Amino acid sequence: MKIAVQLLTWNGEAFLSDCLFSLANQSFKDWQIFVLDNHSTDSTVAIVNNWLNASHGSAKILPQNVGFARGHNILAKSHNAPYVFILN
Repeated sequence: MKIAVQLLTWNGEAFLSDCLFSLANQSFKDWQIFVLDNHSTDSTVAIVNNWLNASHGSAKILPQNVGFARGHNILAKSHNAPYVFILN
């Protein structure tokens, strides 16, 4: 894996499907997604889990909102990719 795509989510159901669809349709394929959800109360977690079941990514669902910087730091510790693409 050359690129780790780090996606931090929080109540993003309105945009999440389009984001994941766009990622899945990239011509560059040497990447893996790592998702951290900051305790969403909408259907974000279900959307992420459904997509990850089909794409073999990784997700962490937190019981509390840890914010942007801490969330991405948690994700960065879960892989050793030489490049990181941060999404929020």
